Amino acid sequence: MNNADTVEIACLAQLINVIAPITTVRNGGLFRQAIYHPFHMLSKYGRGTAMKAVVDAPVYSSVYGDLKIVEPAVVYQEESNEVHLFVLNCEEKETVELNIELSGYGDLKVKKHLTLCGEDYEIRNTVEEPDNVTMKEVKVSGEKCVELPPLSWNVVILG
Repeated sequence: MNNADTVEIACLAQLINVIAPITTVRNGGLFRQAIYHPFHMLSKYGRGTAMKAVVDAPVYSSVYGDLKIVEPAVVYQEESNEVHLFVLNCEEKETVELNIELSGYGDLKVKKHLTLCGEDYEIRNTVEEPDNVTMKEVKVSGEKCVELPPLSWNVVILG
């Protein structure tokens, strides 16, 4: 989304099995892998006009250089007058407070916050336990601030 000015379409090569977001099991059964949820949320909430986000966040160093701890993508839906934020929090141990400043959209406030996170990074979905890893709704204050759990992927709806 952050490169929508140069990339017009993105697609998922495989829908099921191997490296896919949906896995099937011989003789019946299927379950969603963790990667299913970001694709689903982007498909559901990522429609509209991609906007450029400006982020003031700490950085961490990697072999690829310095990277921001918080990586956002933003979409504006004119029909519903909503701003949809997709935010990756790369901080490993601490919750990050995300203060949202919008210019030119009126007085929009946080309506919904969904997060994909957890404390056990080894947990997996299976046919027997298909919802071990799933998006969870977080209580919101109705203001312009949300808390991003450590190592989380988030959807924040403002309206």
